[in-house]
Amino acid sequence: MSLPLINGGDDIENEESKFINMVYNYDWSSTSLGPIDTWDPVLKHVTNLILNSKFPFAILINPPDWILLYNKAYVSILKAKHPDALGKRLQDFLPNILKIMRNINLITTGKSVYINNETPTFTYDGYKEEIYNHGSINPVFKSGGTVCASVCLVQDIIKRVKNSQRLKTLEVKSLESACHIITKVLSNNKDILYTLIYLIKHTLNTSSESLIAHLIATTFDDDEKGRNIPDYLPETHEIIDLTKDSNKNYDAYIRYRIETRCFHSFVLKM
Repeated sequence: MSLPLINGGDDIENEESKFINMVYNYDWSSTSLGPIDTWDPVLKHVTNLILNSKFPFAILINPPDWILLYNKAYVSILKAKHPDALGKRLQDFLPNILKIMRNINLITTGKSVYINNETPTFTYDGYKEEIYNHGSINPVFKSGGTVCASVCLVQDIIKRVKNSQRLKTLEVKSLESACHIITKVLSNNKDILYTLIYLIKHTLNTSSESLIAHLIATTFDDDEKGRNIPDYLPETHEIIDLTKDSNKNYDAYIRYRIETRCFHSFVLKM
């Protein structure tokens, strides 16, 4: 369906007008949806609403194909996947989102779903990137009462999440809590099977140096369930005397000095 160009008053409006015309002039007959002229009136109305919205919207149409249609604001979510994503099936272009759609089972329930901090991994320009979004997925019912599409209202909250993470880091009040933050980060790395962090406390101005390492944090720690180290791992000691076990290659440890009466060293085992 080819519509007349929409005139905008300034550059931003012109860009939005060009985008809207691009969507309407897309060859929808090459998809399972067919020409826009044949679409259900409800779907046409919803399409017009989201294309003229300033908020990021996408419509996934005709389940289980879930053909993608989106507005200008949603380009900031898709990034380099625009404009190739327009008119494509989720399974061909955004398989991670397809998994979410299958999990919420929108067709059967017919209920809206709120999404908060969903983090599917997207591949942008050849590299993987985790995204943080919140919003809602809402069913669109055609005249006969069946679900013909879903409207996705999305907001990118990556800046808020990152700021929150940084604030948590600033709230670290001890080296022990810093160790727990480190292991939580490392637990998300699939290349690292496990991590054990031992802390060595040295008292300054003493004739002898203590080399007793205490297990402070592991990637198996759970705030609610405690520490649950799997049986298949080698024997894990809560305390290591580095003077007695010097032959076990614990001699290479990290020393971290702070402006207090003592300094600390770490034994990091991966």
